[in-house]
Amino acid sequence: MAYEEVQLGLFEPVPEEAPELWQVRRSKRARRIAIHILPHGGVEIVAPHRAPPDSVREFVEQQTEWIENSRNEMLKNIEAQGPLLPEVVELKAIGRNIEVHYDIGEKPTYSMQADRLAVRAPDITPTDVWPVLKRWLRELGRKHIPPLLQKQSEVTGLSPARVQIRNQKTRWGSCSSNRTISLNAAILLLEPEQADYVLIHELCHLTHMNHSERYWGLVMQYVPEFRALDRAVDQFWETGPAWPR
Repeated sequence: MAYEEVQLGLFEPVPEEAPELWQVRRSKRARRIAIHILPHGGVEIVAPHRAPPDSVREFVEQQTEWIENSRNEMLKNIEAQGPLLPEVVELKAIGRNIEVHYDIGEKPTYSMQADRLAVRAPDITPTDVWPVLKRWLRELGRKHIPPLLQKQSEVTGLSPARVQIRNQKTRWGSCSSNRTISLNAAILLLEPEQADYVLIHELCHLTHMNHSERYWGLVMQYVPEFRALDRAVDQFWETGPAWPR
């Protein structure tokens, strides 16, 4: 087995003892070699653009035991949260359950009919499948989240100038000074009251661009139980499915 080094479109083989799902990414910003354990158990080695391949190999070989221990620990934690490849995605915020079916395909893609999602990928692994699931969730979010936000805009009387739906890793949303609200597509996976809280949270930033007492006072007007909901949505990143991250 081998992992690949991505450098301006070139692929460089590395030691045969390297596990699958290892990838080296060259970065002009990187000043030293760094190791990232990815949520699905993959390993990304970030190396400076000009670091010699031999130096990268040597560094990885020295860190192999740490990498494997960290990877195994992460996989244990993730497996406790549910299957890496979901058979059903619960869109709790809009009250829908989507059955997911996987098949081998040359290009990563998806199609959806009613409540059935068909995912095709070269390999049915988190590495190939998760980006497809996230792309599908983002597109679905662009359809369903703005109407949910509009409903809360009518409740609060606060309206953004623009709305964006993204796939942030652990951030539910943000509000910019130009009144653009960016929201995480994973909001669709939250309970309805949790989703409403996230939307109101960001709308209130249109009035207060901070987390001051006045800001939280405004949030409390619309969501008296905001403290419990705030804790619940934060815990999603630890207890919810891993693939949205």
